[in-house]
Amino acid sequence: VYTEQGGIDTMPEVVGIGLFDGSQHGIYVGNGEVVYSSESVGYVTKEPVSNGSWTSWCTYDGVTYPQEVEDAIESLSGESSSE
Repeated sequence: VYTEQGGIDTMPEVVGIGLFDGSQHGIYVGNGEVVYSSESVGYVTKEPVSNGSWTSWCTYDGVTYPQEVEDAIESLSGESSSE
């Protein structure tokens, strides 16, 4: 189970953040890279986030994230409630 948190442009640079493109998930592994299971190549692959079509970042239930992630979520929540 996951919760979309914001657009890819608001993603905190924290290892373990989920990335989503509308149909598949990846995991941010740092240094601007994501790992995901690629149906087109048939195995798990790693590539720069900028090479993909990732549209949003997400958090997963049961995973404990650092305060930086909680702060980013709180900031985004504040922005959406003030619109």
